Amino acid sequence: MSEITDNKATVSVRMKGIGTYMGNVQMRGISTPKVQYCRTTFQGEEVVATLTEVGGMMSRAEGAITPLPDGTEYSVMVYADGELKASHTFVQGSNDEFNFELTPGTYIFKAYAYGNKEASGADKDPLWCEKEVVVTSGTNSLDILLVHKLTEVKVVFNAGASHTIQAINKDGAQSVITPNFNYTFNEESGEVTFNEEIAPANIMFPTQEAGNVWTSDPVMIAVENTENGKVELKGVVIDGVSGEVALDGWVLKAGVQYELTINLGDKLPAELTYTVTVPAGTKNCYMKGGFLSMNNNWADFIQLEKTGENTFSVTLPTYKNETYRYFAEKGKEYIEVNADDTDKADRTWNENQGVDVVDKWKTMPSEPTLVTIKCLVPRTVTDLYIIGTFDIQWQLDPLGEKDKMTYVGEEGDKKAFIYEYTTINPTGLEFKFAAGPGRQYIQSASENYTTKNVEPYEANKYAYEALAFKSIWTPSVPTTAKVQWQESTSQLKEAVNKYW
Repeated sequence: MSEITDNKATVSVRMKGIGTYMGNVQMRGISTPKVQYCRTTFQGEEVVATLTEVGGMMSRAEGAITPLPDGTEYSVMVYADGELKASHTFVQGSNDEFNFELTPGTYIFKAYAYGNKEASGADKDPLWCEKEVVVTSGTNSLDILLVHKLTEVKVVFNAGASHTIQAINKDGAQSVITPNFNYTFNEESGEVTFNEEIAPANIMFPTQEAGNVWTSDPVMIAVENTENGKVELKGVVIDGVSGEVALDGWVLKAGVQYELTINLGDKLPAELTYTVTVPAGTKNCYMKGGFLSMNNNWADFIQLEKTGENTFSVTLPTYKNETYRYFAEKGKEYIEVNADDTDKADRTWNENQGVDVVDKWKTMPSEPTLVTIKCLVPRTVTDLYIIGTFDIQWQLDPLGEKDKMTYVGEEGDKKAFIYEYTTINPTGLEFKFAAGPGRQYIQSASENYTTKNVEPYEANKYAYEALAFKSIWTPSVPTTAKVQWQESTSQLKEAVNKYW
């Protein structure tokens, strides 16, 4: 039962937009690799294709959230103990100042919209958000981040520097993706029910000039988790030669966005050397790329070795036409940009035979700073852990000693724990607390904490409270205080709406 008091509360809604699917349930009996790939041929030359789930650090994009178009209707429903308490339909871009008036307590907020309400089939694109919210007396705000309930695929055909794509879908030929199913979407539960298979979904490429790389419009398909996905590109003309490209055996999951990159190029990866000259003062250099041969499609940072005052180098088993970018540190804010601060296009080894020059970093890394995180928790918590983006991506279970916070005493009726770390980006971290060495002990609040826009109680020291956890671990040996913590100030600071 929700704990309800007699006080009054209001909740305002802020639409964040459309994000990537962060809570996908793993499929039973189906392997779901982070990166999938397969090979075929086009007129005797090898084609290597990579299918990547879009989202998180898998993407090199600046952000994973796209705006909800103005004029789009989205409905928000509020439940407590399974009973609908309130609902309202908003119109994006309007000046609707509606606030939900509720009794303080725990509620489930659900929201839905359609990418194209007037369309049919998968093109209707149902969008969904559901989150548990603790509503307190006074004014509350709720961020809505919608996610796709169906599957989206974008195709990028990279013919390499030595080839030119003149057409895809030439003379009425139609590229398609299968399977595609009829479906129903439940606006109250967010559930999608898949029914009979229907016609394949068409893959459309915008009208464009001949070039090395062609990118399709995103195509929506309604598919329940399958390992028999197939993409057929028809009416393909490269360097005046016509043909087709068929790729099958893809694992496709419901509610996930994918990018399918098709590379026409070298038959085998080669040991290629990448050498880069960087701006003066650069201490480290990393690269990220669509390196199929390394099973690393824009997923992990690769560190280069310092070979001179302003030069770095690395040798990798890669294809000559695979794309990459350089970074001054592990983080999207440290990516290379053009001299005028505009975004730089992805590189390939073919362009300069792997000899590159970085004009400028988007952000030049600062000197390392020691940051202290303090957290107050109920006395029933014996061991406290912190988990976050210390290594760019969220850590995986199990949590270990490096994630464990130090118990430093009591403040009032709460225990105090601290955690210290050195970073070049003190405001870039997002984190949560766990009352045990695993995800099952995570804090009850869904929002991430951050040091961004938070006033420190001392230089580079930040305080928080975590008053509820999904479960509390009981170790065999009680924790004892190592030092006495003197400060008593605590602040509850929560980040903008993001999910772990």
